[in-house]
Amino acid sequence: MRNKLIGALSVALICVTLLTVNSSASIQGRQIFPKADSYESLFNSFVNMKPDPEMVAEVTQFTLKQDVATFTFEKGRIYMLTPILGRRCAAVFVGEGVFDYAPPTWIEREQLMRFYDTDSLHEEFTFLFMVFSDSVLKELTNSLEFSSGKFPRKWKKTFENCHKYISNNKTKYLHYGIAKTFLEGEDNELFYSHFSFRKLNPMFFEIDPYQNEEVRFRRRDILDPEYYAEVINQFHRSEDYESGIDSLIETQDIIAISNYVIDARIDRSLDFEASAEIEFSTVVDNHQWFDFYLYKLLKIDSVLWDDGERVDYFRGKQAAKFWIKSRQPLADGENIKIKIYYHGKILKRVMYWITIRSASYWYPRHQSSRTKATFDLTFHTPKRYTFVTVGEKVAEDTVKGEITSRWIIRDPVRWISFNLGAFKNYEIEDERIPPVTVLISEAGHKELEHYLGSIGNVSGRDVEKNVGADVANSLAFFSQMFGACSAKQIYATEIFGDHGEAFPGLIHLAWSTYQRTSKYGYDAIFRAHEVAHQWWGIGVEFETYHDQWLSEGFSSYSGLWYLQFTKGDNARFFSMLLEWKNEVIKNQRNLEGKGRPAGPISLGYRAGTHQTPGSYEIIVYKKGAWVLHMLRNLLIDLNTMNEDKFISVMRDFYQNFKGKRATTRDFQKIIEQYTESDMSWFFNQWVNSVEIPTYYFSYKVDKKSDSSFVVSCRIKQENTPADFVMPVPILIRMGENGIFRFRSFVRGAITEFELPALPYEPTEVIFNDLESVLCEVKNVSW
Repeated sequence: MRNKLIGALSVALICVTLLTVNSSASIQGRQIFPKADSYESLFNSFVNMKPDPEMVAEVTQFTLKQDVATFTFEKGRIYMLTPILGRRCAAVFVGEGVFDYAPPTWIEREQLMRFYDTDSLHEEFTFLFMVFSDSVLKELTNSLEFSSGKFPRKWKKTFENCHKYISNNKTKYLHYGIAKTFLEGEDNELFYSHFSFRKLNPMFFEIDPYQNEEVRFRRRDILDPEYYAEVINQFHRSEDYESGIDSLIETQDIIAISNYVIDARIDRSLDFEASAEIEFSTVVDNHQWFDFYLYKLLKIDSVLWDDGERVDYFRGKQAAKFWIKSRQPLADGENIKIKIYYHGKILKRVMYWITIRSASYWYPRHQSSRTKATFDLTFHTPKRYTFVTVGEKVAEDTVKGEITSRWIIRDPVRWISFNLGAFKNYEIEDERIPPVTVLISEAGHKELEHYLGSIGNVSGRDVEKNVGADVANSLAFFSQMFGACSAKQIYATEIFGDHGEAFPGLIHLAWSTYQRTSKYGYDAIFRAHEVAHQWWGIGVEFETYHDQWLSEGFSSYSGLWYLQFTKGDNARFFSMLLEWKNEVIKNQRNLEGKGRPAGPISLGYRAGTHQTPGSYEIIVYKKGAWVLHMLRNLLIDLNTMNEDKFISVMRDFYQNFKGKRATTRDFQKIIEQYTESDMSWFFNQWVNSVEIPTYYFSYKVDKKSDSSFVVSCRIKQENTPADFVMPVPILIRMGENGIFRFRSFVRGAITEFELPALPYEPTEVIFNDLESVLCEVKNVSW
């Protein structure tokens, strides 16, 4: 009786507290709770949560539904945790439970199938930890009777480990959705759960209202020694899909940055210090906390408002993220200026190269990297080094061994970088393109020869001219095919790394491409790929990670196309195309024997797994390039081999979306204008799915009474669903009497047809001419 009385009083106290808070503030129907005084107090309150011995409930056959997931608590106990900032928001269940879950879209169901061999889950659990907003609290307190009880000691370690997936004591990191919800005191649909049947294999289901795709299902990668949860599914709330896919492009940005004024100094010892004045406006109402990112080794000295008053901010030790708190909640559209002073080791010396540790986060950026802004940049650099950055250089002055240069970026861009080094400049003037400057570290390559010469990797002659030729010629080729480049100057700079990266008018190229030029075309494609980003990724941005192939896949195929046309090298073009095909097929069929098969292109970074990180590049870059190749050959006129349609598609897409963000659906609509048909079947097969057909091709030739010849073809199709269809070109050679091309639609398990009568006897029949389809072809007897 005493326990029931305590439980009833506890529930009543919670309800009274809720009523008191709810009556104090309400914005557009949402309840507003007290906000955190500081980020650190929220963090400490969260990590110090523990089961409340006065808030324990026996539970039997209780269900909790969260979007497409249902938690059934068959038998056990729910332990409410101590409040955060006076607010009940977390609980632990120990007992027997079941998690039922089915993603709302076929793409996500297929993704679940890749990991679990089923498109829905029915998983038992014995432990569940959850963090929630007010709606779940109401369900629990209205349905259950709480009293006193003791949390089982054997589950203490499991409970403590839950925090390690969403917080970090060293950096003071806290799961963004949880942090933002409680910092702002919001009553939203936040729900986070961590549950398991076996302690070492937890699963995670969450609804985070601050993410573009709010619903996410994850699991722990048990091969990772860290507390890492790999994303299996991620999607919008199920109710959102009722209005159609075109309406699901959303953004959860909190602020929009419009302008940066950065003043930075790099001294002879490469110490870096800077100030960044950031002008931004809010895009939501009544928010007070805003997060930014800055490379972890850069230390913040101070943050000021534009009137000089200090900004309240928090940053953990060696944390990339830091939070600032405005003086009062801000209205939607309110303009703000802050100034951040910072310094640190963003640069390091590697032999004769100076390397930027973070090419993109050397200045403070909002958590959304998609924000576009204008820039006013002033750099003070040692005279002994060459310095370049993004934008137009409007002034330069040298005083006592220091160069001060000013650069202006008038058209908003997503991100910027710079490079610094003892470079030799190679200038290219070509009336077809903007001026090009190639920067090479000659001294660095001479130093490398001492290390690499013994194994035959010596520097080639005039490599900067080879790099410059590919940069200039690919610029000219892409300008002809897609439209004029928007950059007024192109800098191709060398970095001591094994990758490339593109910014407006500035590309970073790996040192190896300056060492020597591969005769197989790898360097030409690599250089042209980074140049192509001036059109794909910078000129036309992708809308979400689902559309990232519009940047990387397009740039990869542009580089390959450049190799074919400008270099006039069909053999290397097809050799590279086949090399990429083999990688895609091996990857998607999981022949490497580890991990799971990669996902479709439309999953972007999620196409790979944590165990097979190379899958992302293979699928998004290389399979994405293959999609363009298939469209190119689908649009080609087989009688004249005219490619005007494909060229027009690429040009129209660039011109229509230049300076904008585009989706795969936007590109599909451009294709449909030229095919005059619905192309959903193509994009569903090749962008949203993973199947790659194997064709068994056979043919026979019959001579007719009129001396004509008829070719009969049979194609057996495997490794595809029953409705998979693809037009495949067939080439017939008739010796010295010419050739004949025909496009056949292959569908279903068996396709049989006769080609039109030919006047001459065929000497060769080639199925999948021009490598028009990403597939395996096996020629078999009739």
